[in-house]
Amino acid sequence: MTLPKDHNCTEGKKPIACKCAIGKSKSKSKPTEEPPNNELTTLKNTILHRNQNIEFYKTLYAEYIESIQEHITPYIRNQLKHEEEGRGLRKGSVFQMHLMMNLRIRVQSVMDTIARWEGENAVDEKKLKKMEKGENGVDSEEEEEG
Repeated sequence: MTLPKDHNCTEGKKPIACKCAIGKSKSKSKPTEEPPNNELTTLKNTILHRNQNIEFYKTLYAEYIESIQEHITPYIRNQLKHEEEGRGLRKGSVFQMHLMMNLRIRVQSVMDTIARWEGENAVDEKKLKKMEKGENGVDSEEEEEG
């Protein structure tokens, strides 16, 4: 009785060198040679990218608020008017209820994301200032010695 061939078995097979692994091993030696300026550039690009995202999210927030004012605020006003007239709160449509819940969740998540990114930017900007001060301090010491 012969067992079925195990395709995962490496017995009798030559190891195959992955081209991407070869490329990665070459690039791993480079970061030690690169100046710390790369870190500054990366940090600046990250902050810039976050600022662009924050601007986009602020426009989203404005659109959501506008949608709330168009769709939900009249619905709530109508409900309050019915309550004042003594007819009690009306049930309203399921669409309006889901719209209201979804918009509240979206607005809150957008606000949370904006706050998180602004916090991360503040931390990264402090790091950036420290790194720039460190570089400027090293440069001025080298110039004084030369």
